[in-house]
Amino acid sequence: MLPPDITAPDEDLVSLIFFYDTDRDARIVSLDGRYPEVVGGEYLRAALTAVSTR
Repeated sequence: MLPPDITAPDEDLVSLIFFYDTDRDARIVSLDGRYPEVVGGEYLRAALTAVSTR
C-alpha cells in the first residue's frame, strides 16, 4: 500500500492483517495487549466462515 498523495485530504492510514497460512495451533498475541489472543486455526476458520456466509 502506498501512502496518500501529498495533496490528498488528511486521512488515517489503516493496515489490515490476515493470517492466511499460519500454524493452526499458533497463538497470536497483540504486542500492546489491545486485542485478545487468538489461535491461528480458530481465527482462520472464523474469518472464512464470515466471508462465506455473506
